[in-house]
Amino acid sequence: MSLGKRLGILIVVTLAGTLATFVVAVAYYEGWFVPWESLGRPPEEAVQIVAVTNGLWVETALNHVYHYEGDRHCGDNCWVTSDYPEPDPAPFFPLDACGRFPSLAHAIDTKATCQPWGPGSYLIVYAIREDGNVLVWEHGIGEGGSMIWAPIIAVCYGAPISLLIAILIALSLREQRHDSEI
Repeated sequence: MSLGKRLGILIVVTLAGTLATFVVAVAYYEGWFVPWESLGRPPEEAVQIVAVTNGLWVETALNHVYHYEGDRHCGDNCWVTSDYPEPDPAPFFPLDACGRFPSLAHAIDTKATCQPWGPGSYLIVYAIREDGNVLVWEHGIGEGGSMIWAPIIAVCYGAPISLLIAILIALSLREQRHDSEI
């Protein structure tokens, strides 16, 4: 294999790997890999999210209010009958300050809050799905987020790893050529 082809492989594979690392890093920082978590179902069919400040309150089809009291792993036993809560106060941050929203395709009601989080912001989205399950999606973004960290990750990790892979490919193609000549 000629020197030009080997250099071409090194350049193309290194650039492709660096670009792929950049895209994955941006997706990570924008929350594309963050899954929804189930909070279970209230004892009655939930139809509306009433409040999300200092907890979660939902109203049911029978006009009862339930408050979610528990951690993410307690399932259906965390819903407690409650009085109607005070309305949510004005938000500290507008929702667009928290970046990308997750897909809300199968939700019958949603409510979100954008809170301060260090030098960045933290988005919490609650949704009632068509099957009655209540879900939460949370994602924090630091100051600068993906625009600062994705290029750094791509250059510091993606480029060297891609270059190493490119070297291995170029060497293996060179070895295959020598083997076929014998």
